[in-house]
Amino acid sequence: MSDERMNRLSIWSCRWWALYVLLQFYHLAQEQSLLTRRRRDIRLDDDVEVVQKQKRQLKAEGDRIFQDTLINVGYLPLTLHWSLENSSFPEIGVGVFGTLASAFELSKAWKAT
Repeated sequence: MSDERMNRLSIWSCRWWALYVLLQFYHLAQEQSLLTRRRRDIRLDDDVEVVQKQKRQLKAEGDRIFQDTLINVGYLPLTLHWSLENSSFPEIGVGVFGTLASAFELSKAWKAT
């Protein structure tokens, strides 16, 4: 495979990744909307322990949505940068956003263990 063809395939791969990241933002917004609705619908007249358990679960879910949003905030500029043949995005930006995304990915993986 020629270098030119490989470069084109790499760019298109990053474009599809960028689309995935954008769709992930939409998905996270929908999840946040559902979470907000579930928080509003907590029945306070239930048993105190049940209400506390529900609140803890909702908080954990909200934290996960927030963390996933931050991960995607890190990935979006990178995927857009790598989707362009001649991007003017500075290398320091690649480092900053790459570090942001990877730090939150590591934190998420750490919490899952």
